Amino acid sequence: MNLQVHKDLIALSNAKVKNIDKMNDGAKRVNYESTMHMSSYLVALVARDFEYIEGTTINGTTRVRVYTVKGHAKRGTFGLEGGIAVVNYLSKYLNMKYPLTKMGMLSAPVFEYGAMENTELLIYNRHTLLFGAITTDIRGKMKGIALIVAHEVAHQLFGNMISMDWWNQLWLKEGFSSYF
Repeated sequence: MNLQVHKDLIALSNAKVKNIDKMNDGAKRVNYESTMHMSSYLVALVARDFEYIEGTTINGTTRVRVYTVKGHAKRGTFGLEGGIAVVNYLSKYLNMKYPLTKMGMLSAPVFEYGAMENTELLIYNRHTLLFGAITTDIRGKMKGIALIVAHEVAHQLFGNMISMDWWNQLWLKEGFSSYF
């Protein structure tokens, strides 16, 4: 799969970037590696002038990034640290190597829902991922970010990699993701 976008945009998808071809018309073609099999509702494609902060899991095998509109990346530090902590916790608790090599956490400027667990590219409403300067309940805000990040990261295993057969089994993926 590939996306052709303006050269100044960051193009995101579920997959890792394989290579980028510069086009003559001021665009670029971003070519992606193949992904694991996934349900169609988990596919994500986004292009915008993002900036990001990043870290890696404790064993260094999973790169985690928080993407934001320009000027807001530092507000994603708590979410980034939380995402890394959840991956580390699940790996230890389940006694397994976390199977994904990247995890993008996107703060969408406009997103109707709290968050969506797209495989390897989690999309959050900006209010549910970023820590803002204007809040009277800092502890409550931190708890809210931590809970939604933990829930969406847990979905990478429970609901995305191990999926339900049909929508009447939604309680399985939501139950396990809420538990962890």
